[in-house]
Amino acid sequence: FTVNSVSPTLITTAGQEAGSSVTIYIQNNGVKHAVIGSVGLTASSYGRHLDGGEDVKFENLTTSDEIYALAETGQTTTIAVTIIKR
Repeated sequence: FTVNSVSPTLITTAGQEAGSSVTIYIQNNGVKHAVIGSVGLTASSYGRHLDGGEDVKFENLTTSDEIYALAETGQTTTIAVTIIKR
């Protein structure tokens, strides 16, 4: 996903995963800072901050959970997402 700083990008599609438990790996493949969070994410809201090349794993999510990404102010970055379903 290419992520900008203006509007949060939905990087998961709620309800599309099969199985009852989902693990999501997210990596910031860009060099600019990114913020990972839920609906309503803003650059100043709480979220998981990822520097370029950094990654994070979220476990035991449900198929209805949504995760969004936002780049640092005035920038864009690229986010890679791997979803593992159980």
